[in-house]
Amino acid sequence: MVIIFMGINIKVYAHPGGTDASGGHHCWTNCEQWGIKYGEYHYHNSEPNSTPAAKVVPKDTHTYEDGYDEAYDYWYKIAYSDVQKKKNKSYEAKWTEYNKDYSNGYKDGFNEAIRDARKDFQDSEYDRGYEAGQKDADAGEKEIVAWDVFEGSKTEPDYYNGYVKGFNDEIKALEETEKESENAEVESIDVPAKFQDKPDSFILGYQTGYYDSQTAYNYNEEQYTDGDDRYQYILGYKNGWNDEGGTLPFPTKMGLIYSNYIKGYALIPIIAGVGLVGFWIGKRKKKKIE
Repeated sequence: MVIIFMGINIKVYAHPGGTDASGGHHCWTNCEQWGIKYGEYHYHNSEPNSTPAAKVVPKDTHTYEDGYDEAYDYWYKIAYSDVQKKKNKSYEAKWTEYNKDYSNGYKDGFNEAIRDARKDFQDSEYDRGYEAGQKDADAGEKEIVAWDVFEGSKTEPDYYNGYVKGFNDEIKALEETEKESENAEVESIDVPAKFQDKPDSFILGYQTGYYDSQTAYNYNEEQYTDGDDRYQYILGYKNGWNDEGGTLPFPTKMGLIYSNYIKGYALIPIIAGVGLVGFWIGKRKKKKIE
């Protein structure tokens, strides 16, 4: 029997999959059975005596940004977690060297991720300490407690530095607010005209008297004994006590009116007025006698 094979171009494949225009393809199925890596590009040739076609490897598309982003995202999480747990570790990065650009990007992303993770944690600890310092100052603390001074700077330096800054900043802000309030209070005090040039003793007395009256403290105008300003202080004390609603004896109230509005200013008109009244009364008596 003669079997005649017609001239048919037959291609024999060692494993499944069609080839591209270059006569090759990537292996995706049962690659290990044929000694090929998964995804490896290789050629098929159905003519044993022919010269293989030139190997064409597709251009790698991995970029610098690909390497950078992959490294940064991965190593930042690891480094931040470690520094939170107070683990001082060194790291060694390994990556697939697709090409030079990718490798350079990965190296930069790796180094900057470690640096940023540590810096961000330090900043967060500083901010946490700053808020705690402000809170303690607002609560009335006047100085930083011993633990923060001696231990905090050793065990949690970033937190400690933030605490000290926050505490001091808040104390300064509170002092400025208090000073503004005091200035507003002083401006609201009605200082007699005769003390305008030197009102400090009067104002001090006024504030003391006001506070004593407000807190139901015993009336005590004799607290200040500093030379010539004593009179101003006492007068200010009486005014402050009276303005806050404290009860003054009637003679003291009259004396207060005299000190504030009469003494040193209206004495001459008063004397003249008394003289005129006396003259008028004397004249009437004289007419009656006649």
